[in-house]
Amino acid sequence: METHEKHLRTLFEVLRANGLTINIAKCKFAESDVDYLGCKINSQGITPLDERVQTISNYQKPKTIAELRRFIGIIGFYRRFLPKATKWLDPLNRQLKGAKKQDKRPVNWDDEFEKAFQDAKNSIATASLLHHPKENATLTLRTDASDVAIGATIELQFFFVILGKMASQIPEEVHIRHCMLFEFRKGNNATVATKNICDVYPNALDIRKCQRWFSKFKSGNFDLSDSYRSGRPSALDNDVLRAEVEANPCQTIEKLSNSLNQPWSTIQEHLKQIGKVSRAGVWVPHNLSEQNKANRSITCNLLLQRHNTEAFFDRLITGDEKWVLYDNPKRKRQWLSPNEIPRSTAKPGLHPKKALLCVWWSIRGIVHFELLKPGQTVTADLYSEQLQRVNQSLIEKWPAIVNRKGVILQHDNARPHCARRTLEKINELGWEVLPHPPYSPDVAPSDFHLFRALQHFLSGKTFANLDDIQNAISRYFAEKPINFYRSGIENLLTRWQKVIDNDGEYIID
Repeated sequence: METHEKHLRTLFEVLRANGLTINIAKCKFAESDVDYLGCKINSQGITPLDERVQTISNYQKPKTIAELRRFIGIIGFYRRFLPKATKWLDPLNRQLKGAKKQDKRPVNWDDEFEKAFQDAKNSIATASLLHHPKENATLTLRTDASDVAIGATIELQFFFVILGKMASQIPEEVHIRHCMLFEFRKGNNATVATKNICDVYPNALDIRKCQRWFSKFKSGNFDLSDSYRSGRPSALDNDVLRAEVEANPCQTIEKLSNSLNQPWSTIQEHLKQIGKVSRAGVWVPHNLSEQNKANRSITCNLLLQRHNTEAFFDRLITGDEKWVLYDNPKRKRQWLSPNEIPRSTAKPGLHPKKALLCVWWSIRGIVHFELLKPGQTVTADLYSEQLQRVNQSLIEKWPAIVNRKGVILQHDNARPHCARRTLEKINELGWEVLPHPPYSPDVAPSDFHLFRALQHFLSGKTFANLDDIQNAISRYFAEKPINFYRSGIENLLTRWQKVIDNDGEYIID
């Protein structure tokens, strides 16, 4: 503190002698840290201000050449804190070639430019701490020249400390090699060089390694890169593997192993590191065309808008058909001794005995269901008769829907549902048909909700006749709580939105 006061008195005497004054409001004395021109200055050295670092780290992607020039200018202000800044600034500066002031041309974003932009933002977060010069420290004058220019620098020692890292930490291998070359050119032997380097980076270098590099330098070879060795590469770049997998996700480990010249175990380990898992492809009902996708998106958007204007789920009746097998075998896992043979399960035949279930339901529960007799199929005439029975069931259970509110029918686009005879019957009953996009079971409540739960119930069951199926399904529907049916209908809102967000693609559950 006494030294600081002495320096201040000297400064004030010089100011007074030259008739100069200072603004006291803008002065700070005896401060441990001072913020000045975007930098923080303290006893340790100089670093960029934290708020400036945060601003650069959060900088949005430049859209035009003018915005890019502004970003490069901001980074350039702190260039002295950024080692090797020229290397990652070069792709950014190439974009400015031939550019005019306030150039509004769009930036050409490619992989190299994207990486350079991110490296520039990340580098400021790990900016070097610039130390104050040390008294009595050894100064080194380094010079170099080319055919067109000469240059020189005065260096204080030859080490620098990275902000946020201890000097005792071992740096990258290439830095240690530069240090060995520096010691060699100073005329030190391998023993002295190892001691000097380990004084700054403990345990970073052993004497035998330094001796090998010094032998290489003595032979006139100053190349600091690893020598080429034949055989399989020792490491696999995760970015290379990720690009290979994403280009063709269906490749086997064997094919990846051959194409990347790596063992199976290495491929498997690195696949885990990049978060890739093997999954079977998903079956979808139909190979949707662009027109199909557009129709699905438009229809779901219209239905969402209608529901936001007028909630109509309490008027909605949805229906569909499902095959029910008489025999529903299920293979179960078994706890067995090593040599014990598991119990066998008969595989279903190609043409199993089955019955067709027709069901209509709403948020209140099952409206009507029936099982067709063997050999009977759904035609327009039969479907019209079924709708008449559904209407009669509604009158008996919930007459308000028929008499006051009006029924809204939701069914798919099967031929019997769209036949002229069926449409005439729907008009006769005074019902409205809810629009439903073709090839869209993923937005049909019976398919994505009711039938899935029913199939789980049927799994493992065997029925002797049609009456047994009728009784079992009747009990199942009766035992389901009202919330089960309500959630199935109300889930339409979420699924319509998913179709819109997926640009008409199928919902994969």
